[in-house]
Amino acid sequence: MSKKSRKVRTGFTLFDLLTVLALLGLLLTLLLPAVQKVREAANRTSCANNLKIIGLAVHNFHDTYGRFPTSPGGQDKLGGCGICYDSNGFPVNPKYQTAGWAFQILPFIEEDKLYRMSDLLKDGSGKPQNIFPADYPTTDLAAATGVKSPKGFYNVDLFKGIGPVRRTPVKVYFCPDRRPAGVYNGVATIGYAAAHPDKVPLPRDPGGKYLGDPVGTLLMTNPSGLHGVISAMVPKVTFASVKDGTSNTFMIAEKFVRPMNYRGGEQGDRMGWAEYGGLDTCRSSSSLDGWIANPSRDRNDIAEDQDDLFGSAHEKGINAVFADWAVHVVKYGIDADVFNGLAYRDDGTNLLEDPDNLK
Repeated sequence: MSKKSRKVRTGFTLFDLLTVLALLGLLLTLLLPAVQKVREAANRTSCANNLKIIGLAVHNFHDTYGRFPTSPGGQDKLGGCGICYDSNGFPVNPKYQTAGWAFQILPFIEEDKLYRMSDLLKDGSGKPQNIFPADYPTTDLAAATGVKSPKGFYNVDLFKGIGPVRRTPVKVYFCPDRRPAGVYNGVATIGYAAAHPDKVPLPRDPGGKYLGDPVGTLLMTNPSGLHGVISAMVPKVTFASVKDGTSNTFMIAEKFVRPMNYRGGEQGDRMGWAEYGGLDTCRSSSSLDGWIANPSRDRNDIAEDQDDLFGSAHEKGINAVFADWAVHVVKYGIDADVFNGLAYRDDGTNLLEDPDNLK
């Protein structure tokens, strides 16, 4: 008697499927922190490489012009100024250039084409719509610095529209931990800023509270703000001016931006990288009681007027490029006087003796 053979159908039961999904969920939960750490490390390294490129560009700029790039601002009475052009429509040299360091170094980060592009907005007849009158800012500039611009020079007015240059992102100016290179609220932003220091040591009241002047260091109404590596048009700053040593003084670092404003809207992140030297491209190294610590990790729960400081999306500290071209991580929680002193090029102190300050 023969028996009929029958095929046995095998497959997952609902219980098996749920078990596999649970195991996969557990595995993803365990792996997610590791993946996030790897991504953060990669972004931090990319950010540091950006600053390395910027630092090299600053060095090459110095080799070419015999001085560091400038951050024209309050000392030069240049509020609202963008790029300055000569009568032929070519960007003028640093002696007269009213756009700040991030514009000035473009030829040294392989952005020569962008450097030569016109930032003018024109009407239907070809008349420029976003430049200052012929006698401004040259009159104020001459009064403040003694530098008289040659005939035919003209300056972009940042408050009369966003021109083609300011709408062009520069990848090196973006930290990937915050946002990809792009245009936000109509302008190409920047994640890095030059340091303007306060008095060393920082002023305090009788109770020991800091009485720093972050606004004054940027407006240059506080003369200590002129002692950064990248400073106003006058005085001329060279390597010889960095008397504390190039390895002891930082030039440019990550600036503070609220995470809710990464896509636009931050007060100090709305003019773009081709501005004259305001909050977009310069920050104060000072500290003031009642404000968050300088530097701080990006956060949303602070007052709107506290946007003069340095900060980062990174977990442990900000990336900063020093005058010797080295990039270090400056840790959050660094002593306020030490941080400010690191930005002051000639206060006579060496502040890198404590390894806890940098990584």
